Amino acid sequence: MVMQSGSTSVDTFFLLSGLLLVLTTLRELERTKGRLHVPLMYLHRLVRLTPVLALAVLIFMTLFPRLDSGPLWKQFTSSSELCSDTWWATLLYVQNYAAPGRMCLGHSWYLAVDMQLYIISPLLLIALYKWGKKAFGGIVLLILLLFGCVFSIVMLRELKVFDRHGNLGGDSPEMRLIYYTTHARATPWLIGLLFGYFLHHQ
Repeated sequence: MVMQSGSTSVDTFFLLSGLLLVLTTLRELERTKGRLHVPLMYLHRLVRLTPVLALAVLIFMTLFPRLDSGPLWKQFTSSSELCSDTWWATLLYVQNYAAPGRMCLGHSWYLAVDMQLYIISPLLLIALYKWGKKAFGGIVLLILLLFGCVFSIVMLRELKVFDRHGNLGGDSPEMRLIYYTTHARATPWLIGLLFGYFLHHQ
């Protein structure tokens, strides 16, 4: 049961990401009287994540297939072969949309979603700093819209939201349309932003 709940527990990390981002950025905005160095924010994030991600992709493409052999090894090496086609999507942080069923480093979808949310974050952070409760209300509305969007996708496509038997593969419609997508994963991150804003003003 704990292992099957792993898919929803990822949302906790998105919530914490939004929470920490708003707490640190609002302090910075107060210190600089509303100035936010957005290009520097992006550069810092890219320099922090991309070299390690690029090294992981390189190792997975070249060294990993040569490490061992055995009856179960093929399932790992076949996924490393996908890197020759989709490595660029991983390094651009768009693999969750560009290659959702053929990802190089399957778990890297999290970094893509986190980066995409980080890219839009200055708009929301500056709005929270300048307009406070009005921006807070706007984010609540955005959460409701995203929830409605995901609900519509699930209903129209007749997707399984809960899979108790773990039968959903990486290329299933549920994974491609719900699990990996930023618009479906943004809600806990936005809730984290709101909670962080609330904590900041306590």
